[in-house]
Amino acid sequence: MTKVFDLIEFILKLIDKMLQIIQNTDSILEKCNTMVSLTQKIQNNINPNQERQTKITQSPNNNICSQKCYETSSTMTYQQDSFSSPTNNRVDTPIHHKSKTEDLKPEPVYKLYISIEEAMNGCHKLVPLYDSEDNEEIIIVDLCSGVKDRETFNWGEKTIEVRYIKHPYLSRRGNDLIIDKKALLKGVQHPRSNRTFQEKDEEQLKSLRGFEDGIVIIE
Repeated sequence: MTKVFDLIEFILKLIDKMLQIIQNTDSILEKCNTMVSLTQKIQNNINPNQERQTKITQSPNNNICSQKCYETSSTMTYQQDSFSSPTNNRVDTPIHHKSKTEDLKPEPVYKLYISIEEAMNGCHKLVPLYDSEDNEEIIIVDLCSGVKDRETFNWGEKTIEVRYIKHPYLSRRGNDLIIDKKALLKGVQHPRSNRTFQEKDEEQLKSLRGFEDGIVIIE
């Protein structure tokens, strides 16, 4: 009999524990329900504020849209661009500045090389010119006698600069040709001089037909 009572007591204890567990689960469920209800209340409280904020932010745009009806198309495009996304503005701005710099890019200077003889006598030259699309246009340049080195002239919007080809021993100074090389005295004497008169450190050459009188100083 004692064993039976012990078994019954054990079963009752188990039932009591089960009831406690059930009560605990009920309390947990109640807490969960309260949390859910609180979150729903918070959402209900937040949503009306968001709707109000959207209404407030939209009201100036509606006024702007109503004002656009009374403005020209240029101002409408300006306002639409001002309300566009910042990424679009960042992309459009450098492209706009780039087009300005391309428009202001100067035309290249074309160099025309001529010899000293061509500069002295004058000449005709063919000069190829190119546009922005690399289309070639050949013009004929008529250079007058006496054109100077680095002298420029314009053909439409293009500039052409005259440059002398370097001579091996001659250079130009005004209307004179200057010899840049050293020469011996015999090389500048008259080839047929048959008599010389020496006076102090000077040697006078005999005057012949076709030559002027002159004195050559011997150093």
